[in-house]
Amino acid sequence: MKKILNEWKRFLKESRQDDLYIAGIILQALTTGNVDAPTMQKELQKQSERAIRTLEGVLVDPELEYNVYDADTIYKRDRELHFLIGVSGSGKGYQYFESEEEFRRRAEQLLGLLKKKQYVMPERTPLDYRRSTLRQGSEVYHSGGPGDAGLALPSAAFEKEDREELDANIVKWVDYHKSLWEGDPMKVYESSQAVIPALEYFAKLYLKYDRWEGKYRDALYSLVYTLRDMPKPEVAGKSEYEVAKERVEALKKEVGELTMLSRQEPKNPEHKKQIEQAKTIITTKSKEYKDAKIKMRGLRVRRV
Repeated sequence: MKKILNEWKRFLKESRQDDLYIAGIILQALTTGNVDAPTMQKELQKQSERAIRTLEGVLVDPELEYNVYDADTIYKRDRELHFLIGVSGSGKGYQYFESEEEFRRRAEQLLGLLKKKQYVMPERTPLDYRRSTLRQGSEVYHSGGPGDAGLALPSAAFEKEDREELDANIVKWVDYHKSLWEGDPMKVYESSQAVIPALEYFAKLYLKYDRWEGKYRDALYSLVYTLRDMPKPEVAGKSEYEVAKERVEALKKEVGELTMLSRQEPKNPEHKKQIEQAKTIITTKSKEYKDAKIKMRGLRVRRV
């Protein structure tokens, strides 16, 4: 029995890795297209069934995650600034879209192509924090300073700087604003201290590529001084929101494991029994997960 369980766990792990691998290829195609990437096209063709199943699962999931992506949305007040999505557990950061709707449109487009046995996804200019993405006229995307999630950086930095370092600092900025939205005092403090080197890095980019833009550079340094003086909050008991969030995360993991199991082909009678149990439980657990997320969001809104 122990040998059977070990074989099943290994099989489940390998299947999970395959799902995350194709999810990464799909996400890259959605982000930039693959017109000039024949290797990516071949992988989509070779694993078209898995890719179609993944896209269908993502599109029916209200969170657009389907246990292969981690997604989040950055807001300023009630306005959606960016939709962020990355491969679950990859540690490679997020890809940025203007909104959930833009991501959904791209996913529907790729799904339609794959079902027609077409593997070339049209190009898309990735959403970068550069000046060319700002609105013209008096109303610019970042409102004149780095005080909201609308970060603006010199275009030359994206062409000449190491992109891994640049993206890593942008992720720190995004994480800081995510913590502001969620409202947990300790996470706000921790992310605010982590973002200080990123702000200093951004200011140096202005000195290097746009030294005449003193107003924005000064605003970056002003924010650095403010964050350095931020007092560390006292550790207190978990809030109702934190308890709800932990519940959501636990249910998400459980639903993901049940989903993976329910999609397996039985290898033996014991494995078949486990699959049938998963199919029976998954509907109830999925509803619990969605209800828990609604409750958590309600608590988050009250905190903002």
